[in-house]
Amino acid sequence: MKRKIAWAVPLGLVAVLFIAGFVGYNKTLIYNNNPDTASKIIGSESMMMSRPEATKMDDLTKYADLIIVGEVLSDAVDSEIEFDFPNEELKQKAMGESSEVPKVALACSQIKIIKTLYGESQRDTITLAQVGKAGNDNGETKVKKGDKMLLVLQRHTDDPNKYSSVAVEDGLFKISEDNKILSLSDNRFTSRYDDRSLDLLVKDMNKGAKKNK
Repeated sequence: MKRKIAWAVPLGLVAVLFIAGFVGYNKTLIYNNNPDTASKIIGSESMMMSRPEATKMDDLTKYADLIIVGEVLSDAVDSEIEFDFPNEELKQKAMGESSEVPKVALACSQIKIIKTLYGESQRDTITLAQVGKAGNDNGETKVKKGDKMLLVLQRHTDDPNKYSSVAVEDGLFKISEDNKILSLSDNRFTSRYDDRSLDLLVKDMNKGAKKNK
């Protein structure tokens, strides 16, 4: 009897380790660990020497006011807003002898909300404001009319119906006709969803959003 028990313990431990290892290995296969990021156009590289990158889902969702699946209804149109300085001293230095506050160019598109994953919107259609001029990707890689997107968004303080990505391209995911994802960023974390199902990204987004409630 003692000999049987002695064998049962190691065999049970081996079984547990095998199952744990299999689950861990299978989990890595869920994500794209070798995405093609070299071919992506990253507009924010033209504006920033160093871009902050999300390394986990919380890095995106903790700043989000709204997370949606939506359709781009219109080509972008040019707009601009005053640069938001952290204090009055920096603002005055930037203005110099001019009486005008420096402005930031924005490309604004209309987005029809298909599904809201997190947050609330006052309307079914929102404005997505992206850094840079309409018609090119300088400043931020632009969404295009007809694109279906998953967007992780921050609300503008001057307009409750205007939003921007929480982290330029990191918050922008294009959805194909067969519901596969393409991150508009070359970030390794967000790009691991490339060519993976929308359901996987939505599941992980929901988990991240719940943590930040």
